[in-house]
Amino acid sequence: MTKRTPMPHKPIVTAKGTELPVMDLKGKPYLQVAHRLVWFREEHPDWTIMTEFPEVNTEKRYVIAKATVTTPLGQVIATAHKTESAAGFADYLEKAETGAIGRALALCGYGTQFAPEIDEGERIVDSPVDLPHRSPTSPHPAPQNEEFDHWQNGMEGDVEVLILHKAERSASTGTRMAYFETDLGMTLKAFGDTIDAIEEGHQYALTVKASLYNGKTTYNVQRVNSEL
Repeated sequence: MTKRTPMPHKPIVTAKGTELPVMDLKGKPYLQVAHRLVWFREEHPDWTIMTEFPEVNTEKRYVIAKATVTTPLGQVIATAHKTESAAGFADYLEKAETGAIGRALALCGYGTQFAPEIDEGERIVDSPVDLPHRSPTSPHPAPQNEEFDHWQNGMEGDVEVLILHKAERSASTGTRMAYFETDLGMTLKAFGDTIDAIEEGHQYALTVKASLYNGKTTYNVQRVNSEL
């Protein structure tokens, strides 16, 4: 049998004329984080990407990295997290940081249409995974991969997430609401009694629904299915 060679993907050309190669990764277009950074710096040379490590566990040998993109005035444009362990990478701290940066850049629109991975070594950070099989009768369509920025308005699905941070506040109408940063890099929003059912440091199976408002997609928690 003749081995099929993947077709090359058309490169991205920035406003300044820089060509950014898009590689083929398991049949999917993939823009490396290094090229995302080139694109980002061309358009926003004065913006900042700050990285930190909210959790470093030397005993279990895993780390959670956080990347935040801010403007010169201190406005936060995007925040993303990535968890890595020694089981996946020998240099798991660096890989987690790179993964968090890649997610943050995707949230800013740099390569959002592609699977956000970075090619470092034999394993790909945030590599796309095959979809689990779902019954045709399932009411919730499955995500296409572990990044959710491509979800369209009104799309609903089930996700399993680790809650990294919880921030509760009141809306202008007085309604209780809370934002949750997760290990998947997506920010969730919940209202009312659902807020009390979700705590930091716990992992949950949730049903979420994408909502497009002012050009930005948010993910509203529809129900807490179970704690994992």
